[in-house]
Amino acid sequence: MFFFISLAMLITTSLWESCARLRHGLSLRYSESDRLYSLTAYYDRSQTWIVESYINRCTEPDRLFHSENDRIDAWTKLNDHTAFKIKSSPGELEIELDKRENSRQSYYRIKQMCEGIKNELLKSNSHQ
Repeated sequence: MFFFISLAMLITTSLWESCARLRHGLSLRYSESDRLYSLTAYYDRSQTWIVESYINRCTEPDRLFHSENDRIDAWTKLNDHTAFKIKSSPGELEIELDKRENSRQSYYRIKQMCEGIKNELLKSNSHQ
Protein backbone atom coordinates (compact mmCIF):
# COMPACT_ATOMS: atom_id res chain seq x y z
CA MET A 1 0.00 0.00 0.00
CA PHE A 2 2.83 2.40 0.88
CA PHE A 3 4.35 1.76 -2.55
CA PHE A 4 1.15 2.83 -4.36
CA ILE A 5 0.79 5.98 -2.26
CA SER A 6 4.44 6.88 -2.92
CA LEU A 7 3.98 6.21 -6.63
CA ALA A 8 0.84 8.38 -6.76
CA MET A 9 2.66 11.21 -4.97
CA LEU A 10 5.62 10.93 -7.34
CA ILE A 11 3.36 11.06 -10.41
CA THR A 12 1.40 14.01 -9.01
CA THR A 13 4.62 15.89 -8.23
CA SER A 14 6.04 15.18 -11.69
CA LEU A 15 2.85 16.38 -13.37
CA TRP A 16 2.78 19.53 -11.23
CA GLU A 17 6.43 20.31 -12.04
CA SER A 18 5.78 19.75 -15.74
CA CYS A 19 2.76 22.07 -15.67
CA ALA A 20 4.77 24.68 -13.76
CA ARG A 21 7.44 24.65 -16.46
CA LEU A 22 4.80 25.08 -19.13
CA ARG A 23 3.18 27.95 -17.24
CA HIS A 24 6.49 29.78 -17.42
CA GLY A 25 6.61 29.03 -21.14
CA LEU A 26 9.76 26.93 -21.06
CA SER A 27 10.27 23.18 -21.28
CA LEU A 28 13.61 21.59 -22.18
CA ARG A 29 14.31 17.91 -22.54
CA TYR A 30 17.69 16.39 -23.34
CA SER A 31 18.16 12.79 -24.32
CA GLU A 32 21.38 10.91 -24.83
CA SER A 33 22.27 7.33 -25.66
CA ASP A 34 25.28 5.60 -27.16
CA ARG A 35 23.88 6.46 -30.58
CA LEU A 36 21.91 9.72 -30.29
CA TYR A 37 21.98 13.11 -28.63
CA SER A 38 18.82 15.23 -28.78
CA LEU A 39 17.16 18.34 -27.47
CA THR A 40 13.45 19.10 -27.48
CA ALA A 41 12.47 22.60 -26.40
CA TYR A 42 9.19 24.43 -26.06
CA TYR A 43 9.32 28.12 -25.23
CA ASP A 44 7.37 31.33 -25.65
CA ARG A 45 6.95 32.17 -29.33
CA SER A 46 8.38 35.63 -28.65
CA GLN A 47 11.75 33.95 -27.87
CA THR A 48 11.97 32.26 -31.29
CA TRP A 49 14.29 34.87 -32.77
CA ILE A 50 16.60 34.58 -29.73
CA VAL A 51 16.94 30.83 -30.39
CA GLU A 52 17.32 31.23 -34.16
CA SER A 53 19.97 33.97 -33.82
CA TYR A 54 21.91 31.90 -31.31
CA ILE A 55 21.86 28.83 -33.58
CA ASN A 56 23.05 30.97 -36.50
CA ARG A 57 25.98 32.25 -34.40
CA CYS A 58 26.88 28.70 -33.35
CA THR A 59 26.76 27.31 -36.87
CA GLU A 60 28.71 30.09 -38.61
CA PRO A 61 29.68 30.35 -41.39
CA ASP A 62 26.55 28.36 -42.20
CA ARG A 63 23.26 30.18 -41.70
CA LEU A 64 20.24 27.98 -40.97
CA PHE A 65 17.71 30.75 -40.31
CA HIS A 66 17.25 33.61 -42.75
CA SER A 67 14.30 35.49 -41.28
CA GLU A 68 12.43 35.63 -37.99
CA ASN A 69 10.15 32.65 -37.30
CA ASP A 70 11.59 30.49 -40.09
CA ARG A 71 10.30 26.94 -40.14
CA ILE A 72 12.80 24.16 -40.71
CA ASP A 73 12.35 20.39 -40.84
CA ALA A 74 15.47 18.91 -42.39
CA TRP A 75 18.70 17.01 -42.03
CA THR A 76 21.51 19.49 -42.47
CA LYS A 77 25.25 19.25 -42.91
CA LEU A 78 27.47 22.14 -41.89
CA ASN A 79 30.70 23.13 -43.62
CA ASP A 80 32.70 21.21 -41.00
CA HIS A 81 30.66 18.06 -41.88
CA THR A 82 28.57 18.13 -38.70
CA ALA A 83 25.29 16.46 -39.67
CA PHE A 84 22.11 16.71 -37.61
CA LYS A 85 18.35 16.92 -37.86
CA ILE A 86 16.67 20.17 -36.93
CA LYS A 87 12.97 20.86 -36.72
CA SER A 88 12.01 24.36 -35.75
CA SER A 89 8.86 26.43 -35.70
CA PRO A 90 7.88 29.41 -33.53
CA GLY A 91 8.17 28.30 -29.90
CA GLU A 92 9.41 24.78 -30.69
CA LEU A 93 12.78 23.22 -31.46
CA GLU A 94 14.03 19.68 -31.94
CA ILE A 95 17.65 18.80 -32.62
CA GLU A 96 18.95 15.27 -33.09
CA LEU A 97 22.52 14.20 -33.74
CA ASP A 98 23.59 10.67 -34.62
CA LYS A 99 26.92 10.16 -32.86
CA ARG A 100 27.97 7.37 -35.24
CA GLU A 101 27.76 9.72 -38.23
CA ASN A 102 29.67 12.57 -36.60
CA SER A 103 33.09 13.18 -35.15
CA ARG A 104 33.54 13.70 -31.42
CA GLN A 105 34.23 17.37 -32.16
CA SER A 106 30.90 17.68 -34.02
CA TYR A 107 29.07 15.99 -31.14
CA TYR A 108 30.57 18.44 -28.64
CA ARG A 109 29.79 21.37 -30.94
CA ILE A 110 26.08 20.47 -31.05
CA LYS A 111 25.92 19.57 -27.37
CA GLN A 112 27.50 22.92 -26.45
CA MET A 113 25.07 24.71 -28.77
CA CYS A 114 22.11 22.99 -27.08
CA GLU A 115 23.38 23.95 -23.63
CA GLY A 116 23.77 27.50 -24.89
CA ILE A 117 20.18 27.50 -26.16
CA LYS A 118 19.06 26.61 -22.64
CA ASN A 119 21.14 29.43 -21.18
CA GLU A 120 19.82 31.96 -23.71
CA LEU A 121 16.22 30.97 -22.94
CA LEU A 122 16.76 31.11 -19.17
CA LYS A 123 18.45 34.50 -19.48
CA SER A 124 15.58 35.77 -21.63
CA ASN A 125 12.99 34.42 -19.15
CA SER A 126 14.68 36.19 -16.25
CA HIS A 127 14.32 39.53 -18.06
CA GLN A 128 10.59 39.11 -18.60
